[in-house]
Amino acid sequence: MRVDEVMHRRVVTVAPDEVLRDVARVMGEKRIGCVVVMERGHAIGIVTERDILRKVVAHCRDPRKVRVKDIMTAPVRTVGPQTDIDEATTLMSREKIRRLPVVKGGRLVGILTSSDIVSLIPEMDKILLDMESRIQT
Repeated sequence: MRVDEVMHRRVVTVAPDEVLRDVARVMGEKRIGCVVVMERGHAIGIVTERDILRKVVAHCRDPRKVRVKDIMTAPVRTVGPQTDIDEATTLMSREKIRRLPVVKGGRLVGILTSSDIVSLIPEMDKILLDMESRIQT
């Protein structure tokens, strides 16, 4: 199975100079856990809920003053749409990441998340969600 068979094709993107408060609002409204940071048509970083918690909230920084470029994870790891799911999963595990932007010919075409991979194994879904909730508490 390939990445393009599982990935989400609609990806929310932001510019590096956007204010984090606005980005966090969009993430909340769209119920998403990350945004891909784009500059001149290329993915240059990623901001996740975890980044916001660890780099802004935990340090009492004002999200109205923090720019995306100040907290994004960069460079961002990416895969191609033809990448085998096993290869993408290995990369995610090795790098300890849960989201991989999917790029084709330099263009962002989707995003692969750990939830997408879990959905391939329905019986594992409940087990992994339970494990994740234990980790977060």
